[in-house]
Amino acid sequence: MPTMIGRVTQERYDQLVAEGRELVEVQTRCQFALGDKALEIEPMQAHGGPHPGQSEMLLSVSESLQMFAEDLGLAPTTLETHR
Repeated sequence: MPTMIGRVTQERYDQLVAEGRELVEVQTRCQFALGDKALEIEPMQAHGGPHPGQSEMLLSVSESLQMFAEDLGLAPTTLETHR
């Protein structure tokens, strides 16, 4: 009788692990790519006060990242973590 792990054989389990590792790799690349896009919208900056040379009112960092996250269908906290 083949070795069972949960409801699958050892062979099927090994296949699932290999497929899962590929998905984790894709997910990691996606997280970095989303973080890079969020950084393009809102680069990391020093905290506090207006920035010199900025005459027009802009959305706050939180507001623009929230808008981007909602447009992507993500929770803002997820996008902030990737950023």
